[in-house]
Formats: sequence, C-alpha cells, structure tokens
Amino acid sequence: NNLALLYHKQGLHVQAEPLYQRALSIGEKALGADHPDVATSLNNLAYLHDEQGQFSSAYKLALRATSIQENRRFNSTVQSQDKQSVGRANANNLQLLTSLAWKLSNESPSRLLELVEQAFRAAQLSSSSSAAAALNQMAVRFGSGVSEVASVVRKRQDTVLRWQALDKKLIEALGEPTEKLNNGLISSLRRNIADTNTQLTELDDRLALEFPRYAELSNPKPLSVDDVQKLLKSDEALLTYQVASDQTFIWAITNDDIRWQRSTLGSGELRDKVASLRADLDVGAGATFETFDIGLAHELYQELIGPVSDLVSDKQNLLIVADGALTSLPFHVLVGEEPIQSSPGRDTDYGNVAWLLKRHATTTLPSVSSLRALRRGSSKEPAPKPMIGFGDPVFARDESKEPELLVISLRNYASYFRGDVGDLDALSKGLPRLPETADELRAVAYAVGAGNNAIKLRQVASERTVKGARLDDYGVVYFATHALVAGETRSFGSKAEPALALSLPQEATDEDDGLLMASEVAQLKLNADWVVLSACNTAAGNEPGAEALSGLARAFFYAGARSLLVSHWPVESNAAVILTSNTFKRMAAQPRLGKSQALRQSMLALMNDNSKPHNQHPAIWAPFVVVGEGKK
Repeated sequence: NNLALLYHKQGLHVQAEPLYQRALSIGEKALGADHPDVATSLNNLAYLHDEQGQFSSAYKLALRATSIQENRRFNSTVQSQDKQSVGRANANNLQLLTSLAWKLSNESPSRLLELVEQAFRAAQLSSSSSAAAALNQMAVRFGSGVSEVASVVRKRQDTVLRWQALDKKLIEALGEPTEKLNNGLISSLRRNIADTNTQLTELDDRLALEFPRYAELSNPKPLSVDDVQKLLKSDEALLTYQVASDQTFIWAITNDDIRWQRSTLGSGELRDKVASLRADLDVGAGATFETFDIGLAHELYQELIGPVSDLVSDKQNLLIVADGALTSLPFHVLVGEEPIQSSPGRDTDYGNVAWLLKRHATTTLPSVSSLRALRRGSSKEPAPKPMIGFGDPVFARDESKEPELLVISLRNYASYFRGDVGDLDALSKGLPRLPETADELRAVAYAVGAGNNAIKLRQVASERTVKGARLDDYGVVYFATHALVAGETRSFGSKAEPALALSLPQEATDEDDGLLMASEVAQLKLNADWVVLSACNTAAGNEPGAEALSGLARAFFYAGARSLLVSHWPVESNAAVILTSNTFKRMAAQPRLGKSQALRQSMLALMNDNSKPHNQHPAIWAPFVVVGEGKK
C-alpha cells in the first residue's frame, strides 16, 4: 500500500494499481471485507481511478468504502487521540464520492436521481465525520453518569475498547512470519471480533430504539431526499452544502422538488472570502460602521444561492445546513443584486441594499438529520413559566477590579481549560465583565411577561444555579454571557468542550468550575421554545470553518430545546436589547408568526430605524441567527 501511494504521488499509475489491488486482497483475506483498512484500500483505488478518468469504477469503489465507513462507525473504533485526523480523512473520502457522483451525473443523466440521493447521503456523513471530534468528549461524560442511558453508553464504550484490543492482537498475529503463524489464535480472535461487532450493533440498535435523542446526538443517521421533503412545509426550502478543497456542492430541496448544483469555490477561497466579509462585521469597540463589502456579499450570493435561486426564490423560509467556512457566514447579509456602488463607504445607503433578509427568513440547522429530531419534538406542551435568564456573571476574584466593557471583546478561550475543568485563574484574568447584559435580560423579561425574580445576575448566575433550577418550567432559557465554542477549543485537545462561562466559584470542582460544558448542557432537562445564547461569538469561532454548533447546539437540542437564538459576533449592547426584546414581542403578538420570521422582522425594523446613524449597517442589525426549529 505504501509503495502504491509513492507511485501514485509520482504519477506512475500503472505501477501503483496492481499494488493497491494486492493490498486490498490482503486486507479482505486477513481482516475481513468490512474492516476499516479495507475501506482505506478501496478509497485509494477510487482516487487512482478518478485521476485516470475511470469515474464509474471509482464511484463503485468509493461507494463500497462509504458503506464500510458508515456501518463500522470508524470514529468509534480508533483510539481517541486519532479521532480528529480520522474524521478529516473520512470527510475527504466522502467528498470524493460526491465528486464522482457529480461527474457520473454529467456522463449519465439517466442516473441523476440515484446519484443525487447517494451524494446527499455522503454529504451528511461527511458533516457527521467532521463534527465527531467535538461530540467525542460529550459521549465520554455521558458514560460517567448514573442514568439508564449512561449505563448503555458505558457498555458501548467498553465494547469499543475490546474491539480495538482484539483488532490490534489480530494484526500482530497476522504479522508473524509464516512458520510462526498461530492459526488457532487467529481463528479465535476473528470469532471474538465478530461477536464484538454483533454486540456493538445490538447496543447501537438499543440506543436508537430506547434513547433516540442520544442516538441523534452521537450518531445521527442520514435522511433521504424523500425524508426531507416530507418534513418540509410548502413555504420552506432546505439548503445544504458540502465544501471540498476545490469545489462546493449545493443541494436545494423543497417539499416537491430538488436541485443539485456546484460552485467552483473551494475551502481555501471560501475561508478567505468569509473572513474578509466578517472583518466588516466583527467591528468591536470604537467602530465607525462605514464599510461593508457589498460586492463580495453579492459574489457569495451568486456562488452559494444563485445556482438554485429558481427553486428557492418564492420560499419565505430557508433552512441552511452549512459546512466548513460557511458555518461562520451569516447568510442573511448576502446580497441578491449587484450593487450600484463598487466601493461602499461613509455615504453608502445600506438600507437600500438587496439583502437576502429582505426576501427570506433564514434558520440554521446543525445537521440535516436534526430537522427530523426537532420536528418530532415540537409537539410538547408549553412550559408553564415564561422565562429564566442568567447574565452579568462574576469572573474576577476581586469584583471591584472588574473592567466594565460596553462592547464584548473577542478572545480565544482554548487556554482556559486545565485538564477537563475550567482554569479559574485564566478565566478570571481573561473574561471581561458584561454589565450591559443585565439590562438586556430585564428588557426581554418584560417583553415576555416574566418578573425580575426570573433574572439571575452576578454571583447567582452560576453553574450550580443552572443545574439546580427547574429549567423545564420555562419557555425561554436565556444565557447572556461569554461562550467558548468548538472552533476555539478544537486545537486544545479532547478535554476541551464547547461551554458557556458563568460566575466563577472559589474552587473548581466537577460540579461547578464556572464552565457549563456541552456534555453538562445535554444532561439538563428543558422544555424551552427558545434557548438564547446572547454571548460573545456563540454562532461561530474566530476562525472561519469552526464547528461551533456541532457540540453546543446539539447539546441544547438533546436537553429539550426546540430553537436557539445565537449571536455571530459581539453584539452592540443597545442593538442586543432591541433585537431580542422585539423578537419576543412579535412572537407574543403573533404566536403563529414563527421564530425566524419574528427575528427577520425585528432586524428589518432596526435597519429602518433612522434614530441612530449606524442602524442600517449589518454589524448592528444582523448578529443573531435562529438555530433549530424556525417555524411555529
């Protein structure tokens, strides 16, 4: 296999192919037809045939590899420290399958429906592979609990470890010289591995049957196009993306039609363009709000929505499953018409720009499969109390020295973990106070008819308070604080999780270390129509492409939330109060309006409010996005 890879890299395809074939045969004979190493050989051959223009044979190889990858749950059967690199490799292989399906659809238009379906499935599996690292630690913490699901999760974890150990012993046994091969041991190991695989399947089936929300959280199953169409309403369209190194695939699905298109923008170009667009939005304190690259916003519209605009143009609500750098892109600031001004500046009339917001309400979904889970859970009885909110936490050890910042500053929080708990010294020195969030919470409480006793501020805004509250009594659960998102913690290691920062205790414990982590969120009990994360940059990490919502949003959905309202960048305090309180007022006045439409109307109202000169700039009106169930 390694020699084949070398020849392959040198462009010596004729020399590489028989070696790949031999490696595949060895793997199938020694390890079994559904072993992960066999999938690796299949994918290597698929890449080779793709470069040779043999798209049909390459597609068959990649399809078989994908089947192994899905059935054997690669990310469960490798050592934890390797999960991240394996997840990326799996995502790359699934992108290959999509690319091959696209090429074949052009060669054989009669196979379009079949190929679209398989590519759509591959895109969902690709997203799942990318998010696996962020969800891994959450599963570990679930297994440490005392609930019934925790017991099954622990059994599964133990079974995975047993599979790993047996697989290692088998490979060692097969690696002995011929004269030293112990055929009895090899046969025994193979039987034990087969039994372990059966046990894993039974445990997964039990989790899916008895604990479907956990299965959706940890191992979401792809939906078919037909599944999605049955879940969509007549005024909705689902847009989902798969970003590869050299191209981006786009699926647009309505309740009665589908489009599959491709943009030539690859991951690097998208990352640069999204970062450039975000630079005019993540403006911080002292901003002049004079620039925004409308031309770039229009270019991204043409690439990402233009190819499917004929299908979605009359849909009021767009449900968006982003990928890669697109997770950092607020789609509602894209521009549907070519701007008149090529160089926007001080005198730009941003109110007359053809923002996507003016035509569509947008809702973000963390995955395609989450649509099923969210709509299945949308029929719960409403909570009896309107709201509980947590804000303005105490971060400094000496409260008298807390800096009072009117605008939240962006920081990288990865270093704020010590092992698997928060580093209190680092948190106390690095997190600025958020005094303006108290006013924000009071304004929203007034809008939804909640009393001041529903607002938990300062020392009371603690992890201990959150865990001790009857959160399922509240229709709105509101966190106005900093967030540590998955993209910012990714490089720090498997111990770091997405988390919300709350008041710091005197001493960090597993019960209260000042960080409400995703795994702890998932074990809360909620019955909330809304969870609001009005915090620093909760919708995406500092680096475009951060998988910010892969852990935190799924955790809240698992706990029982039906929708999240999250911020894409630090929110100017007055705008945060206006946008959130007006959104809730509109929902109260028109209960069937829908969450995304209520937010859209609030953003349009702020954009059209001329009482302050900068309200028309998207940095002011566009920071929030609805994640999850955007309709009533």
